Amino acid sequence: MGEHGWGVVGTVQQNRLVGVPMPTKKQAKKEMTRGTMKSVYDNNNCVTIWMDSKAVVLESNYTGPNPAGICKRYSGKDKAYIKLSCPRMVIDYNKTMGGVDLFNQNTKNYSISTRLKKWYWSLWAWFLNVQMIQAWRLYRSTWRNRYLMDQKKNHHEDVEFEDNLNAAGLSKFAKSRQRIIRNKGKMKKRKEEKKVYEITLLEFIRQSVELMLMNHSDHKYSLLVPQREVSRLSTNSKQAIR
Repeated sequence: MGEHGWGVVGTVQQNRLVGVPMPTKKQAKKEMTRGTMKSVYDNNNCVTIWMDSKAVVLESNYTGPNPAGICKRYSGKDKAYIKLSCPRMVIDYNKTMGGVDLFNQNTKNYSISTRLKKWYWSLWAWFLNVQMIQAWRLYRSTWRNRYLMDQKKNHHEDVEFEDNLNAAGLSKFAKSRQRIIRNKGKMKKRKEEKKVYEITLLEFIRQSVELMLMNHSDHKYSLLVPQREVSRLSTNSKQAIR
């Protein structure tokens, strides 16, 4: 990874560290106190064993144990949270960990099942599933950014709306009435937007498949499915999914 310009940090099992002069986890439990660490370097990589409640082994090609940070851990002996010295590798790892686990969870939630026994079919189905998950994540992140931009725009519009109310010289009752009407419109718009950009993975897959069938099938799909189901997708949903 380092030769290709990629920086990596992560945990590693000790049976992968062949020939590395590093104490085993059993030795670390006897010799090291909680919060201490030992590191081994070569030209490009660093391997560190850190004693938490158990020994943790980490490896990285772009960062090391220093400058060390501080982390909070619960101490059964003291019956309270205590501060421990923590390698920089652990801090960097905790910032971005969990992506692989979430990805694996999503691939299993709605995985494609089949009875075909061709060896390549499972690979094809897996890649298709992966593409759908990545498209869903990209879709949500894109619409979230649009929503944040709209929030800023709405703030300026609210300020302008209040300035126009004050300049109009309306009574308090009339101003309150105008605010209620405006808030109802905003809530209705917010509800419609929420359906679009907070879409679940299952609904995203369903709408994507329906859209492809509606746009690229030979019209047999409309004969198999009731018309009320075919027309369930609004024009906005179609454009958003596309």
